[in-house]
Amino acid sequence: MRSAGQRALVTLAGLVILTALGAIVALASDVEVAARASQRFVKRSANFDEAKLFDLGVADIDRDGILDVFTTNHKFLSTFKLGNGKGFGRNLNGYGLEQSYGLPYLENLFERPDRSKPGFYFWIDERGRVHLQTRALGAVDGLSTPVVTGKLSFYGPYVGIETKRSAEATERRLGTDINGIPRVEVNFRIGRFGHAVIDPPHVDLPIAVTIDDPYPLGRTFVGTRRAHPSARQFAVTLRDRHGIAWADLSGDGRVDAYIARGGLGGRIPRYEGIVEDELLVQGRSGYFLDQADQLDVVKGVCRSREANAIDYNRDGRLDLYSACKASNPQLYLQTTNGRFVDDSTSLAGAASRGVCFEWFDLNGDTRPELLAARRGQVSVFSRDRLGDWDRTQLIRTYNDANQVAAILPAAIDRGSSPDFFVAARSGNSILINHGGKLHARRPSAYGLPGSEGSVAASWVDYNNDGLLDLHLIPQGIYRRSSPGHFAATGLLRGGSKALWAIDHWADFDNDGDRDYLAAIKGGGRAVRVIRYENKLDRGHWLELDLTGSQYNQPAVGARVIVKSGGHRQVQRVGEAEGSRFSQGHYRVYFGLGHGRKAKRVDQVTVVWPNQSRTRFRDFSADQKLDLTIPPT
Repeated sequence: MRSAGQRALVTLAGLVILTALGAIVALASDVEVAARASQRFVKRSANFDEAKLFDLGVADIDRDGILDVFTTNHKFLSTFKLGNGKGFGRNLNGYGLEQSYGLPYLENLFERPDRSKPGFYFWIDERGRVHLQTRALGAVDGLSTPVVTGKLSFYGPYVGIETKRSAEATERRLGTDINGIPRVEVNFRIGRFGHAVIDPPHVDLPIAVTIDDPYPLGRTFVGTRRAHPSARQFAVTLRDRHGIAWADLSGDGRVDAYIARGGLGGRIPRYEGIVEDELLVQGRSGYFLDQADQLDVVKGVCRSREANAIDYNRDGRLDLYSACKASNPQLYLQTTNGRFVDDSTSLAGAASRGVCFEWFDLNGDTRPELLAARRGQVSVFSRDRLGDWDRTQLIRTYNDANQVAAILPAAIDRGSSPDFFVAARSGNSILINHGGKLHARRPSAYGLPGSEGSVAASWVDYNNDGLLDLHLIPQGIYRRSSPGHFAATGLLRGGSKALWAIDHWADFDNDGDRDYLAAIKGGGRAVRVIRYENKLDRGHWLELDLTGSQYNQPAVGARVIVKSGGHRQVQRVGEAEGSRFSQGHYRVYFGLGHGRKAKRVDQVTVVWPNQSRTRFRDFSADQKLDLTIPPT
């Protein structure tokens, strides 16, 4: 293990981000008031500007030891911002993470391109309409005539067309393709200062674009950033992204991304095979390439919401999981050649639908169970040694609707087995684990809010005193005073009118305290981003980034046991995850408390996913360490 000097961290100003999505001013202002009054969270500037937001997540995308932030926003612009220790800087749009590959920022639908240069402009607006417009074509050198011609090909039975000035566009129905899917073609002729607006039935289906000779591609501008297409025929796709699972799936040491896409508002059966999920494999240059088709990740008709990488059969390779709206989840088993096979049939036979899911090994048999919340109950689905899934538990909870926002594992009472806090707008519940069997309890018995409900929740030792606390939206932080006993602090309370929220606690600046990141949605559409620095007096601490085996490098399924100052704590890789639909926050955090004994760590035991154990003894606290599974 490296010494404290070798692993010395650069102490920087902490970051606390509060992203208010679609909230009226009052939604976020009560959080600001609580933070100002406490003088423990200091507001900083923020540089997020999301017009639409579906999920907000944390991952170390470039594996530099500094956590990054990403968003998914349906068919609108997502962000992939790299952390730099002071905030979030470089955006990875343009590295193959853009929705329409090779055309970065095309999905920035709420901004029009600057059309001051002479040329031909192609962009899509927030209503999903395609714009074809020219500016001063006669001023372009080398043009024999100030006219642009070409065609667009859409999926769907019809399009709407509107032309202005010297623009012409005609629709031609092409019938159906070999799969019976209707197609339509629009031929256009845009003269000087012409403008055509084409309204397809589904802008989040691929659009084939052709620009005829002799018009120069160097004077063709696509999207907000005016990208030049690389060929006269190119495809435009807005992918309706929902959840992203970040993990090294190819075993090459670089982080890949499995992206779950939506399903055309329930109309995906009409276009089966056209809408596919993405499996973006990162190359040596850092550029991502979609290999879902080559690796046999076939979406079918799933209206995907949540994406996970999980080794559910414990063969040492990460598999893929996708939660589907209004249907059973999908499982993709990774084979020894790195490809995937659909393994969903048995899980579908167990009627495993839900609105919120959590993978967790309840009974310590190394095979993770799937917890699914739906209609006031939590079901537990288990996989036997033959690979068949069955519902093994059904627990009635204290909410009465499909409003569950989080299922959080942690030891709540005096037992060592993981219990669960179930957050729902219609009412919260606690599930106590007795030998792998879950039993519902009312949160009020532990000093936590129950009937008033919460829209987001996170376990966090916010002051590093060695006891996991609970942060809830809108109620704020509940500090744990002893096992099974919590008390409200009033810190970071707010969002009382929120419809849903996303709640993160992560150490973005590697200074030893966990900072705050959240998205809160109210009744409006505007996005408000707020950032805070955590100024709490904190105890000693330890943070660990694990590297597992080649095909499970995040060490998903590993447990870490820390002994320090006479206390024992257990954390599992992935427990810090706060995103609603995504996965990527694998760091484990331990507050060690105050006093002389807390300055040293007596022992760290890592129980790796293959059940081998690695122990490290007697070293200094207040470090972030990288631990790697020993070679076999």
